[in-house]
Amino acid sequence: MQHPIQSCQPPHFLNTSLQCQPPGNRLLPPHWPSFVHHSDFKFQAINEGQWGENSTYNVFNNARFKLKVAINWSLIRTSAKGKVVSFKQKNGKWKRRRTSISISVGGSLYDNNCSLLYQFTSPFPSSGYKKRKSLKVVKRDLYPIKYKTFSGQVVSVFTTPDPSVAAGLGVQLTMTICNILKRGILFLLISFCLHSRAQVTAFNLGEVHGTLNQDILDLMYSHSHLGIGGYLTLCEKANVTKTSGNYKMGASPQLGFGLQINYSYNINTKWSLVSGIYGNACGWNYLLTIPGKDIDSSLHEDYVDNGAASRDKNLFYITLPLEVQKRWWTKNLLTCLFANLGAGLNWSFSRDDNFTEQIFLPGREPIQVLQMNLSLNNKGKPWISLQGGAGCDWVLSNMNMISVNLNFCLSFSKVADGTYQITVPGQPVTMGNYSVTTTHIGLGLNYIFTRTKKKLKSLQTQ
Repeated sequence: MQHPIQSCQPPHFLNTSLQCQPPGNRLLPPHWPSFVHHSDFKFQAINEGQWGENSTYNVFNNARFKLKVAINWSLIRTSAKGKVVSFKQKNGKWKRRRTSISISVGGSLYDNNCSLLYQFTSPFPSSGYKKRKSLKVVKRDLYPIKYKTFSGQVVSVFTTPDPSVAAGLGVQLTMTICNILKRGILFLLISFCLHSRAQVTAFNLGEVHGTLNQDILDLMYSHSHLGIGGYLTLCEKANVTKTSGNYKMGASPQLGFGLQINYSYNINTKWSLVSGIYGNACGWNYLLTIPGKDIDSSLHEDYVDNGAASRDKNLFYITLPLEVQKRWWTKNLLTCLFANLGAGLNWSFSRDDNFTEQIFLPGREPIQVLQMNLSLNNKGKPWISLQGGAGCDWVLSNMNMISVNLNFCLSFSKVADGTYQITVPGQPVTMGNYSVTTTHIGLGLNYIFTRTKKKLKSLQTQ
């Protein structure tokens, strides 16, 4: 791991007679740098002395460069480094790009006693350019030498013949870190003041510091949307009805899950018809307790069947929904609340589930205590459910949306339907009916593709 080297000036609590006083002028090379041509565009980053690394971002139209100057040391060596990284804006995001660049680092380096070691210039390449995403040049020495310098006396320079840079900036950029901070703060203040009053036209992205233009919103909802997402559900507990016997079976609400693809036909910015396809898994269980002595006198513990042992999620079904959606937009038009209400056509492809439970005792034949016979597919027939929900949509910087919602499904069909039978030796047989609907409430997360940026680009080319 490399550690930053502080300036040649020692901490303030040391005796000032021991401090190295910086010279009046910077000890930079007399012809800096020798490989720069007049037709090139030259940019500098100058060390500030107190820390080992300083960086600056240079932005020109859709091009961006990060230029770094660093003085570091480790247990085995010390170094002075210059590095440049090239970026290009694509789809609203900065990504590294290959471009023709050259890099150089140079200046004045001192030892631990503040004695001058070098005045140097290290270019790479020595002439011409390298087409790279990043390029660096390093001057190194081995331990025990440790580089130190005064503030402003080591400079990193990169040059590029890229004509797109000239369109965004002039011929030369010289910035210290202090200047970068000052200009950055000033730029943010000016941008905030201008953008807070800006109006978005139908020919730009429309998002300006937390506002969206009505024309862009109209464009966003002038065509259909496609969304993908998933949700977790809390399924209604099974309906267990005893018809005879002494033992009671119960049930509890269970978790389920689903995946969905949504298609929204947008009538306007406030109303839509929503359809798609959902894949669901509904959980179900049963709760059963039988006193151990009722089963056999040698049993001192009750027979308990619950939890994971009696839980299953093998009720699978698909839903074709048709819902009406109403939206209420906030003033900045970047967030909306919505409510859905409609119906769904459902079909289950689960197989019937018929099983028994038995108790094994030493030297005894197995004792069957439970038998269940269930149909898990609504007897092969589709069914209708009432469903809806409410939530919130957020417009993202790429003009797509993220949606969080609470949803519900109300079904009166016994999708899982069957009977159970509890048989305990010497006791009347307990019989009953067991059924599960797909009624549930859920929490969902969707990503919605609006295709608005594509529409904007097509308008800009017209």
